[in-house]
Amino acid sequence: MKQLFSLLTMLCLGILALDADVVVEAEDAQFDGKVANNHSGYSGSGFVDVANKSGSYILFQFSIAEDMPQAIVKVRWANGKDDSRDIEVQANGVLQYENFPMGTSGGFTTWLESEMTLPLRAGKNTITFTSLTSVGMSNMDKITIVGATPGPEEFALQVNVSGKGKVLKSPDQPYYIAGSEVQLTAVPDQSKGAIFEGWSGASNSKESIISLRIEKDTEITAHFKSNGGYTAYYCAPKEKGGNDSNDCCLEAPFFNLSKAISLMEAGDTVYLRGGIYRYNVTINLSQKGNAAEYYHIFNYPGETPELNFYDIIPN
Repeated sequence: MKQLFSLLTMLCLGILALDADVVVEAEDAQFDGKVANNHSGYSGSGFVDVANKSGSYILFQFSIAEDMPQAIVKVRWANGKDDSRDIEVQANGVLQYENFPMGTSGGFTTWLESEMTLPLRAGKNTITFTSLTSVGMSNMDKITIVGATPGPEEFALQVNVSGKGKVLKSPDQPYYIAGSEVQLTAVPDQSKGAIFEGWSGASNSKESIISLRIEKDTEITAHFKSNGGYTAYYCAPKEKGGNDSNDCCLEAPFFNLSKAISLMEAGDTVYLRGGIYRYNVTINLSQKGNAAEYYHIFNYPGETPELNFYDIIPN
């Protein structure tokens, strides 16, 4: 009886902390699809019917008070079709489940909860589900982070760079609590003869060091201008001396265009000497230039290169 009285006293005084849950409704997430309410049993104002295609997604955002390296996350879903709609799961942009199983729930009004374990940080977090099948994923109702307590709202600061240079952030972190002051320092790449021109977006200052007060998701771009300093690379067919062990200069060119691209920076150029290039792998152009500096790929003046990919297909 005394133990019961002590427990009741602690509860009344607020001394005994009880774990809560953080619930995020699917209709409050970012998604590729639509909010629907044509099947009963959902919580909130509806559920999300994700687009019926591979690669469709739903992204949940929330903030928690403490680190949870092994958080239990419950996913409430329904699938009335007799098929499998497995998903890929990422937490804060890091892959956690390559193939999380979601079969049939037995009906569109039969809602099931599946559990997954995810590493979550104190502050803002994102959980992303991506469909792996052409029929999309199951209808999504909500997620529940078990035992979590809500944390303060945080905002992202996206810093872009146009030209040759970099930006230093202090403090450097993925998200900031509302009202945080962040110092940004624009550092030109002196080896490329770059100079800082100014900021655009959240600030139009011409000063290289500025301070931003974060009150919402914020984006800013640092602009640098280069006075030359770009590099030219060269490729040639094997019959004309192309070899990936060369220095990639005019006299000693590479063979593979992919090798030259891997070394390029925005503003650089690669020239293709004339002749037939027989490639057996795909060339991926994954680098991104900017408004001031492009990635340039040209034929060598007066010569005609031919990229032949027939060898990719057997026989």
